[in-house]
Amino acid sequence: MNVTPSPPLRENIDDKVVAEFTAALSRPDAVITDAATLTAEGHDFWGFGGTPGLLLRPCTREEVVAVVRIAAEHHIPLVTRGGASNCAGAMMPNPQRVLIDLSAMNQVLSIDPTARTARVQPGVINADLQQQLAPHGLCFSPDPVSAHIATVGGNIIEKGQVRRTLRRRCRNPGGIQGLLSRTAFGAGGGHRLGRGRAGMCCSWALAISASTARA
Repeated sequence: MNVTPSPPLRENIDDKVVAEFTAALSRPDAVITDAATLTAEGHDFWGFGGTPGLLLRPCTREEVVAVVRIAAEHHIPLVTRGGASNCAGAMMPNPQRVLIDLSAMNQVLSIDPTARTARVQPGVINADLQQQLAPHGLCFSPDPVSAHIATVGGNIIEKGQVRRTLRRRCRNPGGIQGLLSRTAFGAGGGHRLGRGRAGMCCSWALAISASTARA
């Protein structure tokens, strides 16, 4: 789907706010205002979405915390972006919203084969996680056809469940055999561990399945 870029009308995101976001992020290319890039990144694989007022690319937990704090202070809504592979219209930015691309947060932090758990950042690609789990005889239940571009964060938020999930009869509607905990924070920037959906995730602790299903 071809989308014609147009300058966003971002009345609530002025130069002062942009400067605050810029100061909070370490990379020089982490704050994007280019209209063509905003339009392209604001739409998913199927062409659904919109043009955000600003695109941010944090690469650490601390940077995400800072972004959320600034957005809360200025009452600016945030929309997160992973692999943009969904087909459910899950990423719907507009000129009054800031789009946060979490693809740079793509590390598998730890794998515990005995406990069958893995701690990952939200931008980890599904296929990359599967590759690291395979030597342990483990797998991450969601196995979408878009696994090569879909992020684990997106799989969780979109409640991804396909062949392997059905074979294991996972009761979790997200196709994950137990979301154990996640590091989250609210608008005030305070950290907590919990099972709820409030706040934005910086990392997840996932329960992993034994790899017995065939492709």
